[in-house]
Amino acid sequence: MRRNQIILFTLLLLPIILGSVACTKGKSADTPAERIVGRWKKMKYGLDDNNDKTFQAREIHWQPPQIDDEVTFNSDGTGKETTTSNTTDMIVLSFTWRVTPQNKVWVAYKTHDTVSYYIRTVNSENLELWADTYINGTPVLTSYIYSNN
Repeated sequence: MRRNQIILFTLLLLPIILGSVACTKGKSADTPAERIVGRWKKMKYGLDDNNDKTFQAREIHWQPPQIDDEVTFNSDGTGKETTTSNTTDMIVLSFTWRVTPQNKVWVAYKTHDTVSYYIRTVNSENLELWADTYINGTPVLTSYIYSNN
């Protein structure tokens, strides 16, 4: 009788354990560092030309159809940015990256340039990065809007 109880208990417990393991593997990304991993295609970009630290509709522009800008963040902290014009690779920039506690992604290009982008949005479909770009010595807020589709 005792042996039958152990077998029954094992048979009842096994689906629960397998179910919890399956749920753990299917867990969605919880942090910006996990959600940013992937290949992103630039859809829009913005320039805060009146310097009010927001973006009006007139300051957001669609990416020109003949230019394809993509950025890839690999899970090992490496990545690349590729600009293609009329299906010809024009620029390929390799970089290393990490997400900082200030919700920024720090990017170090192999060309020795570094940029810190504020992560405005990152989810399974969209990535929006903001950064200060210096024009004639004056910081101007820029926005880069990507899609994961």
